[in-house]
Order: sequence, then structure tokens, then C-alpha cells
Amino acid sequence: MKRFDRKAVFKKIVIAITILSITTLIGCSKEDKASQNLIVALQHGITTLDPAYLRLLNEQYIACNIWEGLVRKNVDGLIEPGIAKSWEVSPDGLKYTFHLRKNAMWSDGKPVTAYDFEYAWKRALDPNKDSAVVFMMYF
Repeated sequence: MKRFDRKAVFKKIVIAITILSITTLIGCSKEDKASQNLIVALQHGITTLDPAYLRLLNEQYIACNIWEGLVRKNVDGLIEPGIAKSWEVSPDGLKYTFHLRKNAMWSDGKPVTAYDFEYAWKRALDPNKDSAVVFMMYF
């Protein structure tokens, strides 16, 4: 029959705690060295990031991940606010009024305005632009 050796057990516990402490503290540092880059693997390259000319699924995938629209779908597929904090639909369903978040900014710090959305939609609807996404504006 083996005899219980308290010193050996205590020694193993101390070693285990030391190893756990070291591995836990390895990630702690004063500097955050985490990369601020997101790397996405795509099957094919992209030809444009111009919203009016997105034709490939890869381009649309990237666009959906770098731009926010007026609204978006949540994980349940329901519409929720994006840049628009709220909106109303006229009784006849022909007029939509969007109220933009005050903190919506472009990457240069300038505020996003309703005119930015108006310009983008009119540009995509321009028959001379041959926009690939114009059909989506009629849903």
C-alpha cells in the first residue's frame, strides 16, 4: 500500500499554480499589441469598392462589412436601426422619412448627412452610370 506523501502533493500543487499563473499572465502587458487589421480570405479579388458598381459577391461582402446603411438586419432577420436612429413610413407607403444619428461620422470626422444618402441613391439610379445594384432600390 502506498503512503500518502503530503510534501509531494504540495510540491505538485505549487508547480501547477505557478504554471497556470505564468500562462495566464503572459497575455498581460502595458501595451496592447493586438492588430487592428481584419484579414478576410476571398476566393476572387475585388475590382471596386464603389457602391454603385458592386457586381461580385466578394465586393458586396466587403462593402457590407465596411459601410453601415440607414438600417440593417439583426441576427433574427429583423430590421433595426443603422445610421438612421428611427424612421416613419407614410400611410400610402410611398414616403420614408429617416432620422439620422447625430454621432454618425465619416472616417474623416465629418458628419454623415441626409444629402450623402440622397447623392448616393441618385448616383446609383442615374441611367448613365450603369449601376449593377440599381435593381435593389426597387424592392
